[in-house]
Amino acid sequence: MNKTKRNILIILIVLLLLSSIVIFLNFQKETVEFGDFSIEVPLGTSFGKVRENDTMIKEMYRCYGEDLTITSFNKTYVEDTYNQNTGEKIDFTKSLIENLTGSNNSETKDISSNLTQITHKSSINGHEDTDVACIYHDDGHLIIIEGGDEDFITEIAESIQIL
Repeated sequence: MNKTKRNILIILIVLLLLSSIVIFLNFQKETVEFGDFSIEVPLGTSFGKVRENDTMIKEMYRCYGEDLTITSFNKTYVEDTYNQNTGEKIDFTKSLIENLTGSNNSETKDISSNLTQITHKSSINGHEDTDVACIYHDDGHLIIIEGGDEDFITEIAESIQIL
């Protein structure tokens, strides 16, 4: 084997190894905790706190480097306050989902008994835009995972674990 072929072979092997490492790292997940719940995200994902301890919003986080926002609502506070002020009961989850799906361009899908996905597609000057919100809801929690990549957002929402 001449020297040129050997060098090309070495370069190809190095490139193959580097691409394998990059692919391997992209499939690695880590658990990130947000107060009373956690999610699985790609390794190295980081978040900044946007809001905390608001009366209605417990916490809101924005992901650095990805189109991803996580909002945890104080569901019990909202429902109790509404009841105290009006004398009527409200299902905050149901109201929120109805308000988010008010557009004709919205599509709603129940992923599980406590996870609802809302996809909104629009076109601005010929550019297609997709916004996805997955809403985790149970008796004490209301968490919204939102962003623009439907598969990515759904995968993260499906990983929610209540602590």
